[in-house]
Formats: sequence, C-alpha cells, structure tokens
Amino acid sequence: VAVFKEQYFKFRKSVIANSKEIGRFCLGDHTYRSQSILLDGIFDGLANDIHDFKVLKSRQLGVSTESRALTLFWIGIHDGLKGYMVFDTDAHKEEARLELIGMIQSLPESIKFPIIKRQNRYLLELSNGSTMNFAAAGVRSSKRDGLRRRPSRKRRQRLSLLLSQNLPASPLLNLCGP
Repeated sequence: VAVFKEQYFKFRKSVIANSKEIGRFCLGDHTYRSQSILLDGIFDGLANDIHDFKVLKSRQLGVSTESRALTLFWIGIHDGLKGYMVFDTDAHKEEARLELIGMIQSLPESIKFPIIKRQNRYLLELSNGSTMNFAAAGVRSSKRDGLRRRPSRKRRQRLSLLLSQNLPASPLLNLCGP
C-alpha cells in the first residue's frame, strides 16, 4: 500500500483539473483538508485489507475530483480492469466522464500513462485494456409537473445511514465535519 500511495501522490502532481473558483489547477498543488482525510481513510483501509468505502460528504470539497483521479490512476496501473461509475443524472455522468478525459489528456508523456484507446458517452477504454463504463441511475420525477428531481436530503441521509449500517465492513468516511 505504501508504494501505491507514493505512486499516486506522484501521479496527482501531474493531474490537471478544473475548478469554478480558480479555473485549471494541478491537483497535487491544491489539496483541501477533506481530500487529505479521504485519501488517509482509503489508504489506511487498504492497509487493513478493506476495499469498499462509503463517503459521506457535502458539496464543493474537492472529494469527487480526488476520487475520480484515484479511480483513473487505479485503472491506469492495472491492466484489463473493468470499472463502472453510476451517477444520479446524465448531466453528472457526462461531467465526470469529461473530467476524466481531461485529466488523461493533461498528463505528460513522461509518466507513461495509458492513452485513450476508445471513448464514447458510456465507455472509456485505455490502451492497457482497462475500461470505465458510465451510467446514470436517474432520479424520481414528479407526475404533476414533469420535472426531474433529486431525492430529498432527508431520503439521501436515510440511504447513507442504511448503507453504513448494512455494510459494517465498509468504513463510512464522514467529510461533513464533527
């Protein structure tokens, strides 16, 4: 795990991402406390043979970007992996897919990361044979007004609590504060 962690931190120094606040930035040069907590929790879990993580977070903490970069690194260093990312809406799916493509395209050739072999709305395939599939789970819609809505905050909290109670082997990383 220590070698993997070291290699990931080298990798993230080459990852370029976009932020609403500061525009394009190097992930390794701008680390929020929430991202450090996330990575510490994941690497500590991996060191203890835990491989399934649930993350409870609020918005705008950089956690989604960090976890996407970590996922990208994982499929990049392991040949032939099959991954799946599921999002609540098609718009969020597309945002994540484009972010991953942008991260790959921003990497310098010197790190020898696999290149994009094939990609479309549903798939990203790397030259090492690893693939990432993308899907939108959809959200509830209102019959009355036809609008698509996200599940309520209360329902999302109940689902998060339910997930953490039913899967005790999976640590719940709470990034929302005390």
